[in-house]
Amino acid sequence: MIGNNQSPDSTVDCRRSGDLGSVGCTARIVNATPWGCQVQRRTDPEARSRAGEFLNTLAGARPTAISWDDTFRLQGHARVGRCELIVIAPRDQEHDTVVLTVEDWDELRRDGGHSAALISDRAIVTRQHLDAALATTSCNRPPPHAA
Repeated sequence: MIGNNQSPDSTVDCRRSGDLGSVGCTARIVNATPWGCQVQRRTDPEARSRAGEFLNTLAGARPTAISWDDTFRLQGHARVGRCELIVIAPRDQEHDTVVLTVEDWDELRRDGGHSAALISDRAIVTRQHLDAALATTSCNRPPPHAA
């Protein structure tokens, strides 16, 4: 809620309740009411930039470029070593970048309703998770040779 000294475009701490509990955020407010706030959405380039920073932090000495999808503009593909990864850029500060292996992404797309649990279980969020993904059979397979 905005106090007497805050304008509707102030940066304030806001809270949102959801199925997973309360999530706190500090964001630029674009519209405030006595009941809460709406968080400013990032532009595609801003969201992509944040996702790229996250992936490069994970990859460390293995910097990688992300090829962004033209249709699903916040979905990208990246290669780290021999492993292809799917990167989903967050539109706002209440969400995190999601990085998944192609196999996990395919399973998520076939899921049928348990997406949040699957993302929570399979998302690559630390360098240790990335190293484990890079050690999987699918990421160690040599690339197919062109005929």
